[in-house]
Amino acid sequence: MMDLEKIAEEIRTQDNRSTADPIFILFDRQKMPTESHYSDEYIYIDAGNDNYEIDGNKQALLDYVKEEYESMVYYPMNVQKKEDLEDLTEDDLLEMMQKYREHFNKVYTKTIDIFKQAFFTNKSAHEYLESNMHHFEDPYIYCDSLWRNYEMQAIRNALMANTFKPRSRNEIAVELFGLSFDNLQMKDCQIVNTHYQEQVGVKNE
Repeated sequence: MMDLEKIAEEIRTQDNRSTADPIFILFDRQKMPTESHYSDEYIYIDAGNDNYEIDGNKQALLDYVKEEYESMVYYPMNVQKKEDLEDLTEDDLLEMMQKYREHFNKVYTKTIDIFKQAFFTNKSAHEYLESNMHHFEDPYIYCDSLWRNYEMQAIRNALMANTFKPRSRNEIAVELFGLSFDNLQMKDCQIVNTHYQEQVGVKNE
């Protein structure tokens, strides 16, 4: 668990990137399947090889075909040796792979930004990303503003002012009984202790 005072200090001293009431949002760019009329982006998927993914360009496809060349049973008439693959078009290479592998497909994709997490501090955002990088495809951190988000602004301001700091037993005693904690009777001390434990999240045994 993080210390609220440390969070408050980080909020007060960090670079806000010239943004009022900043919040740091972690997004992940991910490729989603779509139709050809929605996007020019594409990849190749070899379902016959554990859904192996090949980048959507001729060179990547050519390199993959060369790797599979020796085990293929179909070749275009103008391919007599591996070097002849260089002269094929990307569509020719795709056709060749589809005849060799039943479920080899060209898949059109669209890259979208998916929200992952939000942070009050840039430091926490980067620490989270560093420790969870293996969960993301192409992550980035974006600084946005909490403009007119009065609920989040109130929480951020309370953090900076450190108003979440728990009251001491003496402060609670004065509020409840008008006396310092040391001058209370035993039963009143127990009441103060209960209030104190509730605010700091400690449960009575």
